[in-house]
Amino acid sequence: SNATESENAVNVTEMNYVLLTDGENVTIPLLESDDLWRNPLFKDSQNTVILVTGWTSNINGSNKAIDTIY
Repeated sequence: SNATESENAVNVTEMNYVLLTDGENVTIPLLESDDLWRNPLFKDSQNTVILVTGWTSNINGSNKAIDTIY
């Protein structure tokens, strides 16, 4: 298999969306997607990028992908 082996145990109940705005970052549980779409800071008229991380990183470490695109 060509799959990348996770360095971390994957538990979807501990995974979140992070809505990045100029003023604040909002964390929304992955299993509560409707809360993201209903959040007043989410602008469906603007382009949206979804970056999925967590298989080889975690919230406690730096994230080069986020630093690069934001």
